[in-house]
Amino acid sequence: MTQGSEQIPSVQVRVKPIELLKYGLGIVLLCGCVWWLASSEEYVELLKKVSLGDFAVSMLFALAIFGLSGVQLFYLIDKIHQLRISWFDVFFLPPTMSLWGLIIPFQGATIYSLFLLKAKYSISLSGGLAISLFSYLITIVLTGVIGIGVSWYHGLHVVAWLLSGVMAIAPLFCWFGELFLEKLPLQSIAIVGKAQSFFLKAISPI
Repeated sequence: MTQGSEQIPSVQVRVKPIELLKYGLGIVLLCGCVWWLASSEEYVELLKKVSLGDFAVSMLFALAIFGLSGVQLFYLIDKIHQLRISWFDVFFLPPTMSLWGLIIPFQGATIYSLFLLKAKYSISLSGGLAISLFSYLITIVLTGVIGIGVSWYHGLHVVAWLLSGVMAIAPLFCWFGELFLEKLPLQSIAIVGKAQSFFLKAISPI
């Protein structure tokens, strides 16, 4: 390697039996959810209307989305924390997060990813939250840009233009929010000061 070049550290993680147990538990929970849904007559009737071809196409789309989500996680963790997660997690973490999103209705996927990244890669909770916020921010910006295009193409109401524009410039709100939060004199208040420090650490990488 040439002098002056930087080498990004790679975290070599072997898949331990306890990790297989975690993902195995996720599969068991998934099977339990499928069994619970299958016990519903309404759900069974709906499944009967879905052809095998439609199911296969849906599965391919789901796998593609999970794969893209895994690559996105790999990239964000690499850029924000200079760490490289294992390929096992690249492929299996997104579907497991999706499952926990069903088990815990309110941000279950985010909660699961925060604690997994902390336990497995020593990424702090604020650092894990930064990854989630960055991912959400990308989605919001893309939605805003697409919304502007759709609003222009279909000649939608000005409200649609306004909402899409606000979403497209969402990073600016994060930047102003960080500046505002930094100026608040909350360090002297124990719990509030810690919360301020936590959110600043989560927002600053964005």
